[in-house]
Amino acid sequence: MFCGKCGFQLKEIDVCCPRCGWKPKSAAPENKTVFVGEPEKQTQDWQTHAPQNFDYDEPARQRVPNYNNQPPESNRDDELIPEAYRNPSAAPKPKKSRKGLIAAIIIIAAVLVAAGGLAAYQFIYINSDGYKLGQAEQSILAGDYQTGLDKISDLQTKQAQDTRLFAQFLAQKEGFAADYNAGMLQTAQDGVNAKADALWESFEGLGEGLQLPGKLNESYQLYRKRYAAMREGLAQISLANLTDAQHCVLEFKKRKEGENFSVSKLQSIVSTSEPAVKAIEDKWYNTDAFKEFANASSAQAVKTANEFYQAVATQLSQDKFDLDTYQKSYSGDTAIKLSDTVQAYDAAVGTGLKSLRETADAEQNAKALSEAIKIAWTAYAFEVQ
Repeated sequence: MFCGKCGFQLKEIDVCCPRCGWKPKSAAPENKTVFVGEPEKQTQDWQTHAPQNFDYDEPARQRVPNYNNQPPESNRDDELIPEAYRNPSAAPKPKKSRKGLIAAIIIIAAVLVAAGGLAAYQFIYINSDGYKLGQAEQSILAGDYQTGLDKISDLQTKQAQDTRLFAQFLAQKEGFAADYNAGMLQTAQDGVNAKADALWESFEGLGEGLQLPGKLNESYQLYRKRYAAMREGLAQISLANLTDAQHCVLEFKKRKEGENFSVSKLQSIVSTSEPAVKAIEDKWYNTDAFKEFANASSAQAVKTANEFYQAVATQLSQDKFDLDTYQKSYSGDTAIKLSDTVQAYDAAVGTGLKSLRETADAEQNAKALSEAIKIAWTAYAFEVQ
């Protein structure tokens, strides 16, 4: 059977045309009873056979006659037929998913934006004042002062200006360090003493309000603390203290070599040396600043100072003991002479200092020891090895 509308060959089980939806009119059941003499109704030929001009290769091309003289509704019905049925080749093809491509584009764009942002940040950062100061600080701490100064040559901020001042001080410190010798008792006779004076002057010229980057500021603050302690410590002990402290050693040399003495004279010696030795003990050796310096420094000046203190303190203690003994046996002006004398007693008071023969030697020793302590303490204050 063929569709009465589009000519599509129908199966017996088809209720309507699967192509255009056309439904044939109901036919009499095949098992209908036929009475004798009743003429059998003939089925229309177009219901069982294809038209004579039916194209079996292209059924869809057929134009079936309108046997019922009905209005040509087929044109309107054709509009209702889906395009896929009227023209199977026109059916839309499934589109390939572009989600993966879009995701890849987004990732690439994000990476490019991040890379561009990083590059921009790096460009801005390496041209910032903070970065330049940090780079300058590293060079200065490494001792390359000129390179450090070059890196901030275009900066005019207070921190940059203070960094330049401090770098110049550190460069000057290197000149002091070149002449400093911890293994020697250096005095004013050495060029390093003048460099120590110049270093003091430069440091005081820096003032107290420097604005410096991290590590440089730590060094600056440490220098300030140690410098202040050094100035105070050195001011506590005068050349007179150092000279008078040796008086007992010089006078013992005379007694030891056979010179007469008296209780009164021995009492005068103790009265001269005791306050000086006490001052050295209280204002140097018992202070935190001097202890910190002496414990940290390996300078010969510190060793000599310790020897000096031991020499004068020991002699003073001996003189006080002898005075107490002689006062029990002798009057104030009675001439006394030691029985165990020597021809030449070595009145040494410390390595690098003169053995005492006269008061002038004590004065020279006082000056030399004061200068040596100043130089060694300067090295400690400004971290010169």
